[in-house]
Amino acid sequence: MAAYNSRLTASYAEARFLVKRILGRELRNGECVYHIDENPFNNDLSNLVVCPSTAYHELLHVRTKALQECGHVDWRKCFTCKQYDAKENMIEIRPTGRGPRYRHSKCHSDYNGQALLRRWCP
Repeated sequence: MAAYNSRLTASYAEARFLVKRILGRELRNGECVYHIDENPFNNDLSNLVVCPSTAYHELLHVRTKALQECGHVDWRKCFTCKQYDAKENMIEIRPTGRGPRYRHSKCHSDYNGQALLRRWCP
């Protein structure tokens, strides 16, 4: 596992180096490199995107996964039932220190009802 982690770290460093060379400048504070095919060992320039922030980088991962799993980049996975649906059919929940999570209204009320029962019923 340690060998994999060191190869992975070297691969990310190589990606940053290649992007810096192409841009002709250092990456700015907060910028990071996204691998389009999500293979961190594929540092072909056509596979690399400079993201202005880690939040944007995470959004690319979320949208890529949604496209692969349900065919809609803008749909999100319900945190409770794990089914994909359009965001307008869901409630956005923002836990402290994390990006948004989504739940269907029914899943949200079921979850809150179960949490209330767990809290008050022995």
